Amino acid sequence: MIFVNENKVSSEKKSVIISATPNIEIYTRLYKDDLKVYSVENVISKGRIVQDSERSYTRQSIKNESNRELVRRKVKEINDNPAVEVVITFKGYRHHFPNKDTSIYFFSSEGTDKLKGKDIAVFGTPIIPPSTTLLYATLCGVIISDDDIKKMPYRKVEFDDFTFKFNAYVNPELSRIHLSLIQQELTQAVGRNRYLKRKTAPFTSTAPFLSECSTKKM
Repeated sequence: MIFVNENKVSSEKKSVIISATPNIEIYTRLYKDDLKVYSVENVISKGRIVQDSERSYTRQSIKNESNRELVRRKVKEINDNPAVEVVITFKGYRHHFPNKDTSIYFFSSEGTDKLKGKDIAVFGTPIIPPSTTLLYATLCGVIISDDDIKKMPYRKVEFDDFTFKFNAYVNPELSRIHLSLIQQELTQAVGRNRYLKRKTAPFTSTAPFLSECSTKKM
C-alpha cells in the first residue's frame, strides 16, 4: 500500500520550511501564491560531483543488451577504485559491488549522516514508480486521464538546466512531478557524504539531473 499524509498548514500564521533538497515543484502546486521561496545560492562547496551521463543507468538501461559491456566496464571501474568506500545503487543491484559498503541504497538514503566524509559512488537513476507519481500528482490537483498514464515514450526532455533523452510522461505536469521526484532522490543520495563541507568527490553514473556537478559525459 502506498499512501501520503497531507499536513495542512495554518493560514493564520507563517510557517517556515528549511530544507537542502525541497521539492519546489510540489510545494508550488500545493501552496500556490501563498508560497515564497528563498534560495541560498552561490554556496562554495569544498567537494565536487563528477557525473557520468553516457547512459541513463536506469534499471531498464542497465539490463539492455546493447549496454551490457558499458555497464560491466563502469561497475569494474568503481570496484577497482580503492578511493571509493561506499556505493549507493538499487537495492537489488548491490551484490555487484561486493567489496564496498552498500548498506545505504536508493530510497533509504534520506536524512542519514553515517556516510559523511566518505568517498562515494552513486550508480543508477532511481525511477519513481508510476503509482507514487500518480499519487503526488493527484494530491497536487493535476487532472490525469487514462492516456496520460500510458504515454511515457523515450523522448527529448527539458528539465531545469538540462536537455536530454529520457522516458517521460507526455503530460507536461505529470512529467515535471515525475522528474522532480527522481531529482530529489538523486540529490539525497549524492549528498550523503556532505561534500559541501568536506573535500570529497562523489562520482555518479546517472541521468543528468544534478546541476551542481562536473559532467564527464553526456
